Amino acid sequence: MRKSSTAACILLALLTIVSCGNAGRNPLFAQLAQLTVVLPAEEGRILSPVAGTLVDLPAALVREAALGRHVAMETTVEYRFASKVETTRYVTVIGNLEKTTLKKGAVEKGSDIGTAREGQAFMLVMAEGLDSYLVCSATKRPENRLDRWWYSGEFLLDTPDSLWLNYLNETSAATALAQMLAGGKTNRYLLNLELSGHPVPIPADMAVELTAYDENRTGLDGVESMHTFKDGDKTVVIFWPPDFSGYLRDEYVPGRPIWIFSKVIPCDTDYRKVYVFAREFLLEPLESLYASRLESYRQ
Repeated sequence: MRKSSTAACILLALLTIVSCGNAGRNPLFAQLAQLTVVLPAEEGRILSPVAGTLVDLPAALVREAALGRHVAMETTVEYRFASKVETTRYVTVIGNLEKTTLKKGAVEKGSDIGTAREGQAFMLVMAEGLDSYLVCSATKRPENRLDRWWYSGEFLLDTPDSLWLNYLNETSAATALAQMLAGGKTNRYLLNLELSGHPVPIPADMAVELTAYDENRTGLDGVESMHTFKDGDKTVVIFWPPDFSGYLRDEYVPGRPIWIFSKVIPCDTDYRKVYVFAREFLLEPLESLYASRLESYRQ
């Protein structure tokens, strides 16, 4: 995903370079160094980045991967893709722990799973195949090793707003709003639009109004440009994060389709005005992105 400069710094801090000592002891770790995410140790404690059920890995895999003392948790996710309900199952592996007391059963996200020195415990995600949830969520190319597909676990460290498959696919902001008013359980939508131009700066009076829309509501830590257009009887305003006006000028041709991952928020009592807080955009459908990534991974 494209990142604002602030978000890029945060991501860089999370993706700590792993020590040469780890790579030397762990052949799989060395092969998949670009996929491995180092987990922070909070006062020596490692907290689970995901909810799941403890599973035992095959002995041969543990031996060949030299995972050391580890925890493996299986997670099942139900999601919508290409207008269908899909299910994926993956295993999150936390390796190089000094100690863990977990034996079996369920693990809650954020729960204590063991101890490790700062910069030592690492995470990888393992699955049997290339399903749409993992392929579209992954920020890096997965690798096939030891008869498994291994993914970076970066997406597990993100908020729900960062996962593409958490967004419902709707054609317009007005349609998304209608679904929300009918009792929809989310305000995250992948909108398919054709914009007439590039974003413009946010005027001062609107910037003051936007102070009421904090990060908890919008999923963004700031906006700096906007689009305004009519969708039926609705006025739609799309707000873009810092740096995105440049991305759009470089990549988007006005009048062509664009897919926008966004939070949709009605901003008046008669629902005539809709604010759309954009997080990311694509220039092709998510299904096409999946197909193109799949083809490249299998080459």
